[in-house]
Amino acid sequence: SDEAELKNGLSLVVPENAGNVVMTAVRDFADYLFTSMKVSAMITEHGDKNAIKISLNQDIEEASGYMGYRITVSDESITLEGYDERGIAQGLYYLEDLMNMRKAPFLKKGVIKRKSLFAPRFTHSPFGMFEYPEAALSLMAHYGIDVITLWIKDGFTTQRNDFIDLRL
Repeated sequence: SDEAELKNGLSLVVPENAGNVVMTAVRDFADYLFTSMKVSAMITEHGDKNAIKISLNQDIEEASGYMGYRITVSDESITLEGYDERGIAQGLYYLEDLMNMRKAPFLKKGVIKRKSLFAPRFTHSPFGMFEYPEAALSLMAHYGIDVITLWIKDGFTTQRNDFIDLRL
Protein backbone atom coordinates (compact mmCIF):
# COMPACT_ATOMS: atom_id res chain seq x y z
CA SER A 1 0.00 0.00 0.00
CA ASP A 2 2.99 2.34 0.41
CA GLU A 3 4.37 1.67 -3.09
CA ALA A 4 3.47 2.49 -6.69
CA GLU A 5 3.85 -0.11 -9.42
CA LEU A 6 5.23 0.67 -12.87
CA LYS A 7 3.03 -1.28 -15.29
CA ASN A 8 3.16 -2.27 -18.95
CA GLY A 9 2.17 0.57 -21.24
CA LEU A 10 3.88 3.14 -19.02
CA SER A 11 4.26 6.54 -20.67
CA LEU A 12 7.49 8.48 -20.20
CA VAL A 13 6.20 12.01 -20.76
CA VAL A 14 8.98 14.35 -21.88
CA PRO A 15 8.80 18.07 -22.62
CA GLU A 16 8.37 19.05 -26.26
CA ASN A 17 11.75 20.80 -26.26
CA ALA A 18 13.67 18.01 -24.49
CA GLY A 19 17.37 18.14 -25.31
CA ASN A 20 19.85 15.44 -26.21
CA VAL A 21 20.83 14.64 -22.60
CA VAL A 22 17.21 14.12 -21.56
CA MET A 23 16.29 12.04 -24.60
CA THR A 24 19.37 9.83 -24.21
CA ALA A 25 18.56 9.23 -20.53
CA VAL A 26 14.85 8.58 -21.23
CA ARG A 27 15.67 6.06 -23.99
CA ASP A 28 18.12 4.36 -21.61
CA PHE A 29 15.43 4.23 -18.91
CA ALA A 30 12.85 2.73 -21.30
CA ASP A 31 15.41 0.09 -22.30
CA TYR A 32 16.18 -0.59 -18.63
CA LEU A 33 12.48 -1.04 -17.81
CA PHE A 34 11.97 -3.55 -20.61
CA THR A 35 15.25 -5.45 -20.17
CA SER A 36 15.42 -5.56 -16.37
CA MET A 37 11.82 -5.20 -15.18
CA LYS A 38 9.83 -6.60 -18.14
CA VAL A 39 7.81 -3.37 -18.29
CA SER A 40 7.10 -1.87 -21.69
CA ALA A 41 7.21 1.91 -21.84
CA MET A 42 6.76 4.46 -24.58
CA ILE A 43 8.24 7.91 -24.85
CA THR A 44 5.64 10.56 -25.55
CA GLU A 45 4.86 14.25 -25.09
CA HIS A 46 1.43 13.61 -23.53
CA GLY A 47 0.10 11.20 -20.93
CA ASP A 48 -1.97 11.14 -17.76
CA LYS A 49 -2.39 7.81 -16.03
CA ASN A 50 0.33 5.18 -15.84
CA ALA A 51 2.97 7.79 -16.62
CA ILE A 52 6.16 9.31 -15.35
CA LYS A 53 6.00 13.03 -16.09
CA ILE A 54 9.44 14.51 -16.69
CA SER A 55 10.11 18.25 -16.67
CA LEU A 56 12.67 20.96 -16.02
CA ASN A 57 12.05 23.08 -12.92
CA GLN A 58 14.56 25.52 -11.45
CA ASP A 59 12.61 25.78 -8.17
CA ILE A 60 12.88 22.38 -6.50
CA GLU A 61 13.76 23.61 -3.03
CA GLU A 62 16.96 22.15 -1.54
CA ALA A 63 17.53 20.09 -4.68
CA SER A 64 17.93 23.27 -6.75
CA GLY A 65 21.40 23.20 -8.23
CA TYR A 66 23.58 21.39 -10.70
CA MET A 67 22.29 17.85 -11.42
CA GLY A 68 19.50 18.33 -8.87
CA TYR A 69 16.15 16.56 -9.09
CA ARG A 70 12.92 15.96 -7.23
CA ILE A 71 10.92 12.75 -7.62
CA THR A 72 7.36 12.66 -6.32
CA VAL A 73 5.60 9.30 -6.15
CA SER A 74 1.92 9.32 -5.17
CA ASP A 75 -1.21 7.26 -5.79
CA GLU A 76 -2.11 9.40 -8.78
CA SER A 77 1.21 10.04 -10.48
CA ILE A 78 4.99 9.94 -10.61
CA THR A 79 6.82 13.15 -11.48
CA LEU A 80 10.49 13.78 -12.04
CA GLU A 81 11.60 17.41 -12.03
CA GLY A 82 15.18 18.18 -12.91
CA TYR A 83 16.97 21.43 -12.18
CA ASP A 84 18.80 20.92 -15.46
CA GLU A 85 18.96 18.19 -18.10
CA ARG A 86 21.64 16.32 -16.18
CA GLY A 87 19.39 16.42 -13.12
CA ILE A 88 16.68 14.63 -15.09
CA ALA A 89 19.22 12.02 -16.19
CA GLN A 90 20.45 11.49 -12.62
CA GLY A 91 16.84 11.16 -11.41
CA LEU A 92 16.14 8.43 -13.96
CA TYR A 93 19.37 6.63 -13.02
CA TYR A 94 18.34 6.83 -9.36
CA LEU A 95 14.96 5.26 -10.18
CA GLU A 96 16.87 2.39 -11.80
CA ASP A 97 18.92 1.98 -8.60
CA LEU A 98 15.78 1.91 -6.45
CA MET A 99 14.14 -0.75 -8.61
CA ASN A 100 17.36 -2.78 -8.72
CA MET A 101 17.48 -2.82 -4.91
CA ARG A 102 13.78 -3.73 -4.73
CA LYS A 103 14.23 -6.28 -7.57
CA ALA A 104 10.84 -5.23 -8.93
CA PRO A 105 9.18 -2.28 -10.71
CA PHE A 106 7.90 -0.69 -7.50
CA LEU A 107 8.70 2.71 -6.00
CA LYS A 108 7.93 3.86 -2.47
CA LYS A 109 5.48 6.73 -2.28
CA GLY A 110 6.94 10.03 -1.14
CA VAL A 111 9.30 12.76 -2.27
CA ILE A 112 13.00 12.37 -3.01
CA LYS A 113 15.19 15.46 -3.41
CA ARG A 114 18.84 15.19 -4.37
CA LYS A 115 21.59 17.16 -6.06
CA SER A 116 25.26 16.75 -6.76
CA LEU A 117 27.41 17.41 -3.71
CA PHE A 118 30.38 18.51 -5.79
CA ALA A 119 31.33 19.15 -9.38
CA PRO A 120 33.07 18.27 -11.51
CA ARG A 121 33.43 14.52 -11.08
CA PHE A 122 35.90 13.28 -13.65
CA THR A 123 37.78 10.18 -14.67
CA HIS A 124 40.20 8.78 -17.21
CA SER A 125 39.35 5.87 -19.45
CA PRO A 126 39.75 2.53 -17.66
CA PHE A 127 40.58 0.91 -21.02
CA GLY A 128 43.45 3.01 -22.31
CA MET A 129 44.16 6.39 -23.80
CA PHE A 130 41.21 7.70 -25.86
CA GLU A 131 39.23 4.48 -25.36
CA TYR A 132 35.69 5.25 -24.25
CA PRO A 133 33.30 2.49 -25.35
CA GLU A 134 29.58 3.40 -25.30
CA ALA A 135 28.89 1.05 -22.38
CA ALA A 136 31.65 2.67 -20.31
CA LEU A 137 30.36 6.17 -21.04
CA SER A 138 26.85 5.10 -20.04
CA LEU A 139 28.09 3.64 -16.77
CA MET A 140 30.10 6.80 -16.04
CA ALA A 141 26.96 8.91 -16.56
CA HIS A 142 24.98 6.62 -14.24
CA TYR A 143 27.63 7.18 -11.56
CA GLY A 144 27.35 10.95 -11.91
CA ILE A 145 30.69 11.43 -13.61
CA ASP A 146 30.29 14.54 -15.73
CA VAL A 147 33.80 15.04 -17.16
CA ILE A 148 36.21 12.71 -18.92
CA THR A 149 39.88 13.60 -18.98
CA LEU A 150 41.88 13.25 -22.17
CA TRP A 151 45.64 13.29 -22.47
CA ILE A 152 46.61 15.76 -25.19
CA LYS A 153 50.38 15.37 -24.87
CA ASP A 154 52.47 12.31 -25.47
CA GLY A 155 53.84 11.00 -22.20
CA PHE A 156 57.39 10.88 -23.54
CA THR A 157 57.63 14.02 -25.67
CA THR A 158 56.27 17.52 -25.70
CA GLN A 159 54.44 17.01 -29.01
CA ARG A 160 50.70 17.39 -28.92
CA ASN A 161 48.53 14.54 -30.19
CA ASP A 162 45.76 15.28 -32.64
CA PHE A 163 42.30 14.23 -31.57
CA ILE A 164 38.81 14.42 -32.98
CA ASP A 165 36.53 17.32 -32.03
CA LEU A 166 34.47 16.04 -29.10
CA ARG A 167 30.81 17.02 -28.85
CA LEU A 168 28.45 15.89 -26.11
